[in-house]
Amino acid sequence: MGKLIGIDLGTTNSLVCIWEDGKSKLIPNAFGEYLTPSVVGFGEKGEVFVGKTAKERLVTDPGNTYEFFKRNMGKKTHGKYTPEELSSFVLRSLKADAENYLGEPVEEAVISVPAYFDDKARKATKNAGALAGLKVERIINEPSAAALGYLKGEGDNNADGEERVMLIFDFGGGTLDVSLVETFENVVEIVSVSGDNVLGGLDFDKVIADYFIKEAGLDKDKVSHQEYNIILKASEKAKRELTDSTSSKIEVRSDELSGSVEITNKKLIDISAPVLKKIYKPVQDLLRNSGYTPESLTDVIMVGGSSKMPIIKHYLEHILNRDDICVESPDYMIAIGMGVYAGIKERDDDVKDVILTDVCPFSMGVSIHNPMNPNKCLSSFIISRNTALPISHTQLYHPVADKQKSVKFEIFQGEEYLSDLNKTLGTIEIKLPAEVTTQTQIFVTFSYDINGILVVDIAIPEFKITRNKVIVNEEIDYTEEFIEKKVGELNKLKMIDRNEEEDRQIVEWGSRLFAQTSGLLKIDIEKKLAKFQQVVYRREDIYNKIRLRNYMKKYLLHVEAMMIKECFNFEDDSWQDDEDKIVDEIFSDWEDE
Repeated sequence: MGKLIGIDLGTTNSLVCIWEDGKSKLIPNAFGEYLTPSVVGFGEKGEVFVGKTAKERLVTDPGNTYEFFKRNMGKKTHGKYTPEELSSFVLRSLKADAENYLGEPVEEAVISVPAYFDDKARKATKNAGALAGLKVERIINEPSAAALGYLKGEGDNNADGEERVMLIFDFGGGTLDVSLVETFENVVEIVSVSGDNVLGGLDFDKVIADYFIKEAGLDKDKVSHQEYNIILKASEKAKRELTDSTSSKIEVRSDELSGSVEITNKKLIDISAPVLKKIYKPVQDLLRNSGYTPESLTDVIMVGGSSKMPIIKHYLEHILNRDDICVESPDYMIAIGMGVYAGIKERDDDVKDVILTDVCPFSMGVSIHNPMNPNKCLSSFIISRNTALPISHTQLYHPVADKQKSVKFEIFQGEEYLSDLNKTLGTIEIKLPAEVTTQTQIFVTFSYDINGILVVDIAIPEFKITRNKVIVNEEIDYTEEFIEKKVGELNKLKMIDRNEEEDRQIVEWGSRLFAQTSGLLKIDIEKKLAKFQQVVYRREDIYNKIRLRNYMKKYLLHVEAMMIKECFNFEDDSWQDDEDKIVDEIFSDWEDE
């Protein structure tokens, strides 16, 4: 069997990791970077762009470029591609990176998901793996992976074997997970989980973008999709700058609009109040459900890329009333934990004795008759949220009336008192014999495993009636035949070759800057971009190709800097070193072959 890989499939960025030489190792992509943006774009000739290259196309071709699709995992969408299909392209890219690093095929993976992902979203994630050519036997909650990464992935933070109670605050680009974890020696036990699947760093990008639109005097209803993506990209850049600075400028320059608006961390706190309030509830719910107080926690660990925002750390310190919160490798910790779990599953000697337990993130039960309002069924909970997995539990029910003709159980997931406010998972209806009375016993058993598979058994011993049903969703429960057919369709779309990735990214980067500039600068970008494509796609001189790539990167960085300053001096070559100046001379003299 080939090497098992661990994948952090994120909303904004994704990573791949393995367990090797007694530790968790991150695998670089074609750019030598660990973070691969979870963005997928499609070209006119059927080519597929993934990651850094695709991200540039959000401005130049927003209609054929997709991001944040993880938020819709397991949901009905009416676009050309489902979230599972888009995610499969990201997984294919990570799989290719791992195969390039290992020098051998990769067939199996474990993938992390938000703890608050429901059954449909978890199944959809496994389907995405199948579409990418990966066997995915296990789905791990992101905070569980973060706990593994913190304890076992980087220097063994739990070497003393002391019992610890940790709050894992996982704030990514698109989701928030908060988990309470107890650890002792080699046991990592998830006690309670809470979160919000549609809350993350993206929401702060949007808040900053809306602030820019307002301060720049723009009409939001008249801002095009392409223009908004330009503003959103500038807002994300300003947000990142606020990580290390007290203030930043939201800079937007294009043919259609331009502006510069200053923003400080203090102002960000003011305009982000509604988003910050959404963070408060999951944290409070977690502590209330677990029975712990902020003072009883031994560790508070922040992970996820958006945890780097100073206002998030300060806000968490405020609501927990403590100043010893640790922000630990926020971009990488979940992936590191997935690498640890890959080692556990491979039975590696260093981690084979580690035991990871998980909990059910939602309550599950059946609807029952409401005597006060027969049209509004009540919720009867069979498995409570935060119950340790795997679990099997039985509940006793009775018919409502003598000689009742049938009984119908609607199976739901959620916490609401009225069952129709919860999410329906399936229905089981049983015809009853005429002899049935209100004393007839109906036993309903729910069995729920660590992979999120729910099996419902119903037994009526008096009449020897039994029913068994595995709760699946036909829309997302793919058959092998369907997967094979879909893989064939997706394979017709050509993934960009790894060796071409860097050149294509430079072209898309230049194309984005071309779309955002005007005048002589626009002409200069067009000229250099055209010559670059002629040279890199037609010459076999690897040495000069590398020199030219480095030149173009510095040139495009210089263009971005000049755009912010609102000026461009064609005679200013201070950004070049001596090597670049030689390349520039060669570059300008090269003729088409």
